[in-house]
Amino acid sequence: MERWVPWRAAVAVSLIVLAGAGAATAASPSGARRPPFPARTITLHGPVGAKGGPLGALALDGPFAVYVLGNKDGRGCQLGESVYRLDLATGRSRVVSGHFTCSEPQTSTGAGIETVAAAGARTAWLLNEGGNTESDDILFASTATAGKEKVLARASRTGAAPPATTGTWIGGLVADGTRISYATWTTTGTQAVRTSALWRVSGGGAHVLARGSGAVVSASAEAGRVALLRSDGTVAVYGLNGPLLQTISVGPAHAVALDGDAVAVLTKARTVEVYDRLTGALRHTWPIASGPGPQFAASGDVAVYVTWRSIHAVNLLTGRDAVVATAKRAIDHADLDRAGLLYDYNLTWTANAGRIVFTPFTRIAAAVGE
Repeated sequence: MERWVPWRAAVAVSLIVLAGAGAATAASPSGARRPPFPARTITLHGPVGAKGGPLGALALDGPFAVYVLGNKDGRGCQLGESVYRLDLATGRSRVVSGHFTCSEPQTSTGAGIETVAAAGARTAWLLNEGGNTESDDILFASTATAGKEKVLARASRTGAAPPATTGTWIGGLVADGTRISYATWTTTGTQAVRTSALWRVSGGGAHVLARGSGAVVSASAEAGRVALLRSDGTVAVYGLNGPLLQTISVGPAHAVALDGDAVAVLTKARTVEVYDRLTGALRHTWPIASGPGPQFAASGDVAVYVTWRSIHAVNLLTGRDAVVATAKRAIDHADLDRAGLLYDYNLTWTANAGRIVFTPFTRIAAAVGE
């Protein structure tokens, strides 16, 4: 129902505190105070040329960030990459993945660790292994012991490529700060979805919140609710314990983001559409810069999207659009929450490094008059 995202390795970290005083707290729409984390640029080193650079997926959860980094020497690790948890207040990282993740082999067509999610002390990551005619998804979650993990779910499918793919999928891995959710679905050789389910991670496992239909392109979670952008061009919004609250027809789209009583959609028509979560009515359609990718997130009436080496913010109430970040290389991943904006990009292969950048929310909001 939704589609979305190794052995200990030493991490070389170069930390630059860009601004501390500029990260003043600001009240969110709900009245909660945003944490005053300073802006940071962190340089991380990994193996030369690994998947185009050492850094992979990332996610933001208030004072913490989770990211994927290639192991610099690869000792004893078939997969060659690990999941780390970063404390934004101190700039310190620790590995949270372990032996079971690391024991999965690298494959020529697999995506590796393609998605991560964080909620409180818990972290989850989705690993994909691919071949010419088969593909596997494995969902891991961290345990109370650093460097240990548990397998939550597995999925396997066969077929050279969609639509000629038969089997099961895992995707839509998202978190809302306190809960982690994901989806599974089963397809036939015609890519028709036979069964699907929305799951929530709890305790040492996961339980089904809802069942429905449709492969999922993107997912978002906030305050216990989950929004699923399906391949048929609809968004389904589910409540805290799984009831279907709203179904919104949005047409072809890249991604969805929940933000309070709004559902924001990054469309393939180069617009951001803003819908009322309660009624499903379209509130606004805002034009955006050309060439947006699938990276999209929203918080506090502000959404962000990526256009190659730039990140734009758009005010969901007024449509005001502004560039809030630029990078030397293509920006691969970005996330926005109550704390601020987090993104990463890889430097050249010979530099053997990538960078993670955090900017406080107050700066992002101010750029679009929020």
